[in-house]
Amino acid sequence: MQRRDFNYYEANAADISLEKITSSEKNAKVLGRLRDGDDNLTLFTLGSESWFQFSIGKGDDLGWLGYFIGRSVKIQHLDIWPLLEDDEGRQQIDAFFDGLARNQSIRGISCKQLGDYGSTALFRVLGNLSQLEELFFRGSNLTRNGCFALGTLLESGVYKLKKLYFHRNNIGDDGVAALASGLRSIGPSLKTLGLHDNSIGNEGLLALVTALESCTSLEELDLSNNDFSLATAGLRSLSDWIQSNQMDLKWLNFESCGINDEGLQALSGAARYCKDLQLAGNGSITPLGLRHLSTSLQSVSCHLENLFLGRMNIGDDGAEVLARGLIGNKSLRCLHLRDDEEDIGITRAGWSAFSAALCDTSTVNNTYLSNHTIQGLWFDWEEDFEDEDIDPARDIDEDIILYLQLNKEHPQYAARCKILMKHNHLEMAPLLQWELKFLPLAVGWFESAKPCTTLSINLKHPEYIMIRRQLLEESEEVYQSRILTVLYEFVRGVPKKVLERRVELALVAAYDDKIAMVKEENKRLRKDNKRLLENVEERDEKIAQKNKRLCSILESIAMAMSLRCIKRNEILIRQGGVGSLTQTGVVEAAANDSLTLAAVTAFDRYTNSSLTSTAAVQDVDASSANNRRRRRRPSSQAKESAVDLSIEPSTASTPNDNFFEYQRRMGYTLDNHQSDNLLRQQLKETHIIDAIIYYLQHFHIDNDDGENNTANNLPQQRLASSIIHELQSDSPELTIDLWAAVQRGDGAHHKFHVHEGAVVSGVYYSNCPLGCAPLVLKRPLLDSGSNLEFAQNANNNDDAMERDDDEVIHPSNGQLVLFPPWLNHGVPLAKEQQCEESSASLPRVSWAFNLNARLAYVGNAWDVTRPFL
Repeated sequence: MQRRDFNYYEANAADISLEKITSSEKNAKVLGRLRDGDDNLTLFTLGSESWFQFSIGKGDDLGWLGYFIGRSVKIQHLDIWPLLEDDEGRQQIDAFFDGLARNQSIRGISCKQLGDYGSTALFRVLGNLSQLEELFFRGSNLTRNGCFALGTLLESGVYKLKKLYFHRNNIGDDGVAALASGLRSIGPSLKTLGLHDNSIGNEGLLALVTALESCTSLEELDLSNNDFSLATAGLRSLSDWIQSNQMDLKWLNFESCGINDEGLQALSGAARYCKDLQLAGNGSITPLGLRHLSTSLQSVSCHLENLFLGRMNIGDDGAEVLARGLIGNKSLRCLHLRDDEEDIGITRAGWSAFSAALCDTSTVNNTYLSNHTIQGLWFDWEEDFEDEDIDPARDIDEDIILYLQLNKEHPQYAARCKILMKHNHLEMAPLLQWELKFLPLAVGWFESAKPCTTLSINLKHPEYIMIRRQLLEESEEVYQSRILTVLYEFVRGVPKKVLERRVELALVAAYDDKIAMVKEENKRLRKDNKRLLENVEERDEKIAQKNKRLCSILESIAMAMSLRCIKRNEILIRQGGVGSLTQTGVVEAAANDSLTLAAVTAFDRYTNSSLTSTAAVQDVDASSANNRRRRRRPSSQAKESAVDLSIEPSTASTPNDNFFEYQRRMGYTLDNHQSDNLLRQQLKETHIIDAIIYYLQHFHIDNDDGENNTANNLPQQRLASSIIHELQSDSPELTIDLWAAVQRGDGAHHKFHVHEGAVVSGVYYSNCPLGCAPLVLKRPLLDSGSNLEFAQNANNNDDAMERDDDEVIHPSNGQLVLFPPWLNHGVPLAKEQQCEESSASLPRVSWAFNLNARLAYVGNAWDVTRPFL
């Protein structure tokens, strides 16, 4: 056959005799319809069989056929069956596809057993058919090279294919990998992908998942008749892709893929994201694997409507597993358990499980929660009931058929009908908790269920005749009687108090007008009360100003009166048996030495580390000195004075001052070994607390002249008793801050100061070398009226302000001293001779402490130990 170009066909198309270029009259007529543009010729099929529209035979010129198809604007789909591939046949094939390349109307091409030469010729012209949307290859035995050529063609981006189907082409894993790049290119438009019977395994499935990344619009995926028995990893990867993209697949086909329990477990999550799932023919799946599928059916996000499990030995165990999955499922319409007369191994026990899932008659609530959506368990038997070889009634209980047909014909009434059919007597006891509020709901439910009395369904008669059956065989009178019985039992069960409440509500309703009047009167009274409250607040403010002046006067008098009780307090505590704990055996010498060593070790470590950062230490000391609670004046005086009278330390702070700031920032702890902190905790919780309790019990008993002053001190005694009770009960509202003080060498001293915010202050001496500096308790100046004013003067020149009547305590090892926190006290400069005498021993080591109270009834903490006038 001579090769002719397009111009030849154009020049001779009008005069060519169709009978001369065809082998039959039928083919000539078909060419005539093509040439004339027949509107009905939208599907065109050609092949060697007689039933094709164009039956290829000897004498047919395929070049002219391709030319007329290329000119057609009516053909939408072209179906090509086997073509001869001898020398003449190949020339015919080339001529046919040359003409086909000019067509712009064909949307789909289907090829069956096209052969290598025909496939190559088709790939050559596909580049011109950019309008293609569907491409089918059936049994064309595409090789890896063919798949690579098609993949390259698809990757060009010319096509927007919606359907791509490979049926029995044996492309294998390599073929899928060769197509991957092309699939990614057409992914956004692809709706259907068929890979039926192509010898694909795990590697091919993994390559396919990679190619599907862009196929987010995919609706149908056919992977049937491939071997996935060892493809658990590939199935899991495919399931993860479906779930992560939340696909909405209409059809997912894994028929006869050799899937086992492990593979079904990997795939079960994807079942929620497709409407039809085909798993028939996977005989390796057991009830163990079906459990994972049952779990997916119970998910609220399950969209599955048809599940095909034919040619699998389900058995009674599998039936029970699947029945559990149906409970709560609201999407599944048909569960195809068998094909034709196939034996699936389910006995009456297994069917009973399905019956309970469709209608659980144990309680009304369980009946309501049963499955009311599934309509079939094998096939659509209503359409096939005339086939006498298929009779579901032989194996299945009649109730199951009834439930399924009810779900199918009357889904909106299925739950109500089942309740009325299986519960002649409705128990009202569980509903009494809603009292009379439930009564209208019950009446409304019966009204909505009334149509159930007239409903009927189609059922198959044993003689294979379709009959119509009434669901509820009871008259209107019987149904009304049932309603009255239920309502009577409900009302009889309602507690009497509910009826009484209705009477009360009626009485309340009768006084609605009066209630409105009372509300209006209350509104007027609230306005009057608001005006009165404003007047009272104005009066109280004036009284508060007067009280403030009086409190200031009383404060001055109290500070002056403190002269009478300073010595009394100090002598009482030191002579009351709490003085030297070491000498009385309360604190052992070894423990006392350990406390000393702990303080000195921490002090030396801190001093050595601070040598490299002296500037930083001085900065911290200067910035934090104003915030030291133990160096502030009382809060009551601070509020009354517009001038800040807190004692400012000198810029030349001592190492001990810096050591205190370090302990305060650390929460009053040392960074030593844990055993050292345990000793400090024992000293605090056992000995210091006992001494404070003793101190508070005896502070306000006697004056220094021996006179009883109980009446004057009664408020403070009550306050002290309350604090003692809180201490004994280990209240978290009371805390004790305990810190170490180490003084050694010339210049060691401690500025005079007070402890603001503390209830009781004190100091315990663990090491007192011979000649060490004493503790000096300053007496307030009688002519000043303010102890803080004296402290401010004393800060400028400690020695100049010393008085003969100051209390001077020379401490000894183990001595515990307690004093009022508002009392100005300090440690003077050690004399040169004293420093020399004590240089050979350990430094002067003491442990100062404050009792702090966070209690609402404790206003100014100093008031506990300050004289009451």
